[in-house]
Amino acid sequence: MGLEEFKGTEIRSAVMGIIVTITEDIIARAARCSNSRKFHLGVKNDSPWVENINKTLHEGRPSDKTCHMLDDYMVLQKLIIQCFMPRDNGTDYKYLDHNLFLYFLIHYEKANLPKYMSNYMCWAINESCSIKRRRQVPYARLLSEIFLS
Repeated sequence: MGLEEFKGTEIRSAVMGIIVTITEDIIARAARCSNSRKFHLGVKNDSPWVENINKTLHEGRPSDKTCHMLDDYMVLQKLIIQCFMPRDNGTDYKYLDHNLFLYFLIHYEKANLPKYMSNYMCWAINESCSIKRRRQVPYARLLSEIFLS
């Protein structure tokens, strides 16, 4: 069929007639970070991570919503939402994947940022092709860095 062999998740496109392929390794090189660390996606309420996350982020507060997080962690959560892993719903909606990433940061555990970024870029592409037709360019500055190198 003329398709290239599958070697892993990659984003392919043409920019000004030049074929561009973006992989996690290319993202890691552009972001100047490692592409090997902890990565968990799709954390569910019955996951063993949930208890540790709630214990760390909320320390006995009334609920596990963002508004009941400890203040320092709430600021980090807002940075994650604005810079690394944007989301659709309001700030109080519980995203366990975001909270797990925050848990990694708090405990100085190295997360696989290029893999998280690649996953979000693929999600944004799928959303732009869906019925909702969202038009967004995730990590525009990073993409500029990739295209210029």
